[in-house]
Amino acid sequence: MKYVPLFILIFISNFCNASKLEFNFYDSSKKEYQINNLSENFSSEFGYTITPITILLVTSDQKSKHLIKQILFLQNDDFIESNEIILIQGIKNKKTSSNYHLTQIDTNKILDEYDPMFNVFIISANNEILSHSTVPLSENEILDFIRK
Repeated sequence: MKYVPLFILIFISNFCNASKLEFNFYDSSKKEYQINNLSENFSSEFGYTITPITILLVTSDQKSKHLIKQILFLQNDDFIESNEIILIQGIKNKKTSSNYHLTQIDTNKILDEYDPMFNVFIISANNEILSHSTVPLSENEILDFIRK
């Protein structure tokens, strides 16, 4: 009987089962959304089918060079709007009411579970993590993950 090495099974398992994040987020009017049914909520709200990609930025420092660089990448040439991207931010110890944002509880939970300094996630319309990075992603890198 042949045995498959454990590391191969772990690799296959990770490849087949995409990770998901569970969180709620809010817009500037404090309306609550769930990441699990984002497409359904936004399609209902805007009156047409939307299958948005979510970029989630979570950091422990609002003046982080990584955060500033990532936001600059995303603000180029209407990149967010033209690719139906929803940008959500979570910044530790910063209560925000602008744009789409996480609660402090969810921000801290993600920082505890992932990198404690800076995280950028690309999340599919089905809530699957397409990419996680602890450094800023360029427009081309983001597009590569979106188009897979």
